[in-house]
Amino acid sequence: CVPALIEAWEPIMGVKAGKIAYRNMTSRWGSAAFDGPHLHQRAFGLYPPECLEYVVVHELCHLLERGHGPRFHALMDAFMPDWKERRAKLR
Repeated sequence: CVPALIEAWEPIMGVKAGKIAYRNMTSRWGSAAFDGPHLHQRAFGLYPPECLEYVVVHELCHLLERGHGPRFHALMDAFMPDWKERRAKLR
C-alpha cells in the first residue's frame, strides 16, 4: 500500500520521496531522511488504512519542513485537514 500512497501524494505535495525503507521499531511510526521516508512499523495492517496514509503524508511533509513547528502543522492542515483525528487512532 505504501508505494501507491506515496505515488498518489507526491504530485499533490510537490515532493519526490526517493527510496522507501521499512524498519521494525516500537517507538516511532516513521521518519524522514534525505533519501526518502523510513516507515518503522510492520503493524500498520492492524490499523485503519487512513492511519497509514496519515503516516505517509506526515513523513512526506518532513521533506518540506524538517521539524514539527508551526509551518509543519500548517502543511499538515493544508494537505490533510483531519490529520489529528487520524493520528489519535494510532495512540
